[in-house]
Amino acid sequence: MSKLLQIILVSSLLVSCLIGNFNNLFSATSNNTSNNFNLTVNTANQAAQMPLMIISLGKLDERMSRLTDQVSRDLELSGQFSIQVQEGHPEITSVSELKKLSQQQFPLAIFLNFNSADKSEIEWRLYDTVNAKMLAGKKVYYHNLKLKAVAHELAQQVWLELTGTVGCFKTVIAACKRYKKPNGKFGQQIYALHVTDGLNSSVAHQHKQIVSAPTANFAPRWHATKPVLYYAQQTVRNVRLMSLDSAYKNKIVADFDGLNLTPAFAQDGKIALTLSWQGKERLCSYKYQNHKAQFESLTGPDIDALSPKFMDNNRILFCAINHKNMPRIAIYDLRTSDLDYITDHKYAVSPDYCAVTQKIIYCKKVDGVQQIFVCQLQQNGLVNNHKQLTFSKGDKDNCNWSPCGNYIIYSDEFNNQSRIGLYNCLTNKTQYLTPAGEHWSFPNWSPVYMEIPFI
Repeated sequence: MSKLLQIILVSSLLVSCLIGNFNNLFSATSNNTSNNFNLTVNTANQAAQMPLMIISLGKLDERMSRLTDQVSRDLELSGQFSIQVQEGHPEITSVSELKKLSQQQFPLAIFLNFNSADKSEIEWRLYDTVNAKMLAGKKVYYHNLKLKAVAHELAQQVWLELTGTVGCFKTVIAACKRYKKPNGKFGQQIYALHVTDGLNSSVAHQHKQIVSAPTANFAPRWHATKPVLYYAQQTVRNVRLMSLDSAYKNKIVADFDGLNLTPAFAQDGKIALTLSWQGKERLCSYKYQNHKAQFESLTGPDIDALSPKFMDNNRILFCAINHKNMPRIAIYDLRTSDLDYITDHKYAVSPDYCAVTQKIIYCKKVDGVQQIFVCQLQQNGLVNNHKQLTFSKGDKDNCNWSPCGNYIIYSDEFNNQSRIGLYNCLTNKTQYLTPAGEHWSFPNWSPVYMEIPFI
């Protein structure tokens, strides 16, 4: 089921002829197990969204309405689904009622039901209405969870069944917002936001402040496996590296003279970060042994190293700046100590890597304006197919993948304002998560954690 549905989602092959005879366009066959679902879609000239019905089994009250609204916004984020919500009754899962949904041009339906007296759990079931077959179903418990968190969990599970890929609904974005102090100087605070809240006009701009120290707080980075946020904080003598856990407890991580910046985390526990060392910003490895932090410089005095990102347990992607102050994108191999450049001698910064798609993004100047580029990592370790993604007038910076690889967030600065942009790799369209007239920067997308921190 999942691979074939994913082809439909990515290719957007359901078209305007859906308005006509839907069953002639879309055919489905089911094997003995409900998990096997094969779709055949005829190619047509114009792409359209996949119709999907969400039905509450029982009264569509205020609680269920809020739940279905959030689930709908999550599943519609990709631009591949068109969702309709309605109130149903228990008999609606019968063969005859499912066939009616198919005739109404809804090949898929999700049924939701609070199936306990205290509404402490909700059950969802995904149906193929063409063959009147249940494809998947689970229960979501939420004794200690907010309703919105339950909706994100539910959407995450459904998305996996629909596409065979992990979604980004159980994630959070950290970003920095600049403000003006009473003395006329600027400070910068860090906020947490969910991607769908930023796109929802009814709740937009109600992002949650999580770091409010009255100074410049910037460059947030998420831990790879646990819900901890790291960020840089300016002090009177240096820029120190701080951490913030999900209980809102702050800690000083690195407080050396100069800059202490942007840690990167590998899945096997390796840590790298940028530290000032003998007049240069060095890419350093970090280990904690015998109750003491140990740092080893990986790069030498010929370059400044910024914005590291582990591609796997041994390769680190980063921005290397030479003595002519020209930044390029490079990869450092911990096994061989080799340093390879993947961009030419033109201004390129803010690299990020997606393990799902094995693609690298970065920001490169084109005619004096920073634009986002993407390139593909090959099995032989080489990188090719560099492609420009954005073309608007604003300077793009701090581009960052969603964990699913379907979206890119970045800062877009133009005319003394800066907004957080969202680029949809499935539709090649851009939307904004923050309002015009403000100054936002350094967006960073978290991994998928067991629970969503801060929001």
